[in-house]
Amino acid sequence: MNRLSLRLLFAVGAASAACGAVVYAASALPRNDPAAWASAGACGVLMLLLLLAAWRAPTVNLRLAVGGAAIAALMVLGALAVLLGGGIHTPALAYAGLLLCGVAAVGGPRMGWSLTVATVALVMGLYFAELHGLIVGAAYRSEVSIELRLFTVLGWLAAGLGAGLVLQHAVQQVLLDSRRRDQRFRAMLRIAVDWYWEQDASYRYTYVSEKTGQGSLLALAHRLGDAPWDIVEFGLTPEQMDAHRAQLEARKPFARLIAKRRDESGQAHFVSLSGEPHFDERRVFQGYRGIGRDVTHEVSAQMAVAASEARYRELFARSPSPLVLHRRGMVLEANAAAAHMFGFDAPREMLGFNLLEVDEEGAVQVPSSPSGVGSISGATARTP
Repeated sequence: MNRLSLRLLFAVGAASAACGAVVYAASALPRNDPAAWASAGACGVLMLLLLLAAWRAPTVNLRLAVGGAAIAALMVLGALAVLLGGGIHTPALAYAGLLLCGVAAVGGPRMGWSLTVATVALVMGLYFAELHGLIVGAAYRSEVSIELRLFTVLGWLAAGLGAGLVLQHAVQQVLLDSRRRDQRFRAMLRIAVDWYWEQDASYRYTYVSEKTGQGSLLALAHRLGDAPWDIVEFGLTPEQMDAHRAQLEARKPFARLIAKRRDESGQAHFVSLSGEPHFDERRVFQGYRGIGRDVTHEVSAQMAVAASEARYRELFARSPSPLVLHRRGMVLEANAAAAHMFGFDAPREMLGFNLLEVDEEGAVQVPSSPSGVGSISGATARTP
């Protein structure tokens, strides 16, 4: 049970105690009955205790708070039974079953059984006290025998305890299933990504999971409590950081944001960040959630391919031999030497030129290939 639910539980109990205090005070006014006034006072004390528990709920131990409130409520029930002279016939004892149900559901089986033993002891004490004339209880006896009333109250207690234990088992099963789903989710995250992160509504990191290895490559001091723009080694240029901050403040999802970071040895790494905004059930912005991956090998491979392609294009353009790339005779690329050979002023003017249109005197043999793509080098210049 979370703290808000616990506060609500104590607040409802305090409201019930307040209603009891009002009822007993109203019944005491016409006759100025001391017992009724004492009962109203007992309900008032219980109300104050429950309000105190609701106020301190975020800081006190859950089981201690529930157990203390239950004992206080049980003491008030006993005081009402004695002060009003009702003994085991006191109508308020019907609430003991509800009390056991709530305590067993929130506090667990051990606390539920402990309070059950205390409640049964109270009921049996009232039974024997009334049986030996210590508590008259005539106002509540009516035609119900004391034995039947005892079994009725014990039945309420058994039903309340049973319902509480069943409810507690169901809640624990739900929590267990939730933990298992969370464990499966995190296990899948560890397989698919290198780390998982969360930010609050001010874009400060509140959680950064790390797995064995380099992880996020952020210093431990900057993993929590700082926004991306407060982290010097985040790995983005000022322009990239401004664009990323604008994207966050617009609360838009982002994917494959590449940042360059260095490990402890100074070696450069590239990380890919993706995230999306998180809202609560009322659509109030709560922050961002996302993942991170070390994509150093991928980026290095892309850079190597780009460098290789750049070298190829440079060699292609600077080659003194005429070079032409074509598809079924249609020129796709040509260098300066080929353009000069075919009588063009610049290589770009050859793009789209059909080599098959060359007349027989300046014929060029276009080699065929299964894909229809080929290249030629060396040919007779076309007469302009």
